[in-house]
Amino acid sequence: MVLDRLREKLPVDYEVLVHLWREEHGAKARGNYSFEVETLRSRSEICYLVEEPGHGRDDFPEIQGGSNSGSPPHNTMGMFLAIMHLIQRAREQSPPITHVLRIRTDCLIHDWDLPAWPFAVNLVADNPVLPRNWICDHLWLGPMEDFAAVWDFGSRERLVKEYLRARRNPERLLSQRLRRARFPVQRQFRRWVNYNIIYARPMDSDPPCLQEAVASREPAQLFSGADAWHDRQACEAYCDAIPEVPDHLATWNRFKQWCAVRMRR
Repeated sequence: MVLDRLREKLPVDYEVLVHLWREEHGAKARGNYSFEVETLRSRSEICYLVEEPGHGRDDFPEIQGGSNSGSPPHNTMGMFLAIMHLIQRAREQSPPITHVLRIRTDCLIHDWDLPAWPFAVNLVADNPVLPRNWICDHLWLGPMEDFAAVWDFGSRERLVKEYLRARRNPERLLSQRLRRARFPVQRQFRRWVNYNIIYARPMDSDPPCLQEAVASREPAQLFSGADAWHDRQACEAYCDAIPEVPDHLATWNRFKQWCAVRMRR
């Protein structure tokens, strides 16, 4: 489903590298994993696909307590470890890969305007429920070397160390690494307007049109019939009504409470 939308929206030749966890739970759980994998293996644009067992809470004993984001620490560690795996594989590709699009397997692209290809800036998601100086991990399109310098930690130990230093928040962690690297960045993909993350159930933070669509449609219908249910104008108004989130809200619970109060005013 993601690949069909990508074929429509990305006007360049590309190859796809996929990493899948066999076990995922909660809002990210898949309904028919075996069918999904077999379908992916039949796609000609996929040059590499790897499956690994999922991580549990006990796999990272060095991380005590919960996270300060919407995902528990073991899920966040899984995301970074998966991308590190794919970066190593991408470095082996011939001819060399010049640009990378990091996209979640549950990401629905509606539309986007890209600069003339090739470009040197890193295009990232614009998520209005995050502080402006944080980097959302949903989408990233940019030069391969920039992407690798930010997302590849070199080892699990360094990943855990920097994650803890970033107060157990992946968006804060990415912003710290990008700031040190001093790569050019541009917020290009506005959440809910240019793309949506499709969860297994409606999320309280989603606009009404997305909540209604998720509650009444199967995932395949959400992707294939996106133009029918996506109300761009309403989503833009929804985003505009979200107040700017200050960086000092370091914990997820404090952030959610603050946002709820501001949205009720």
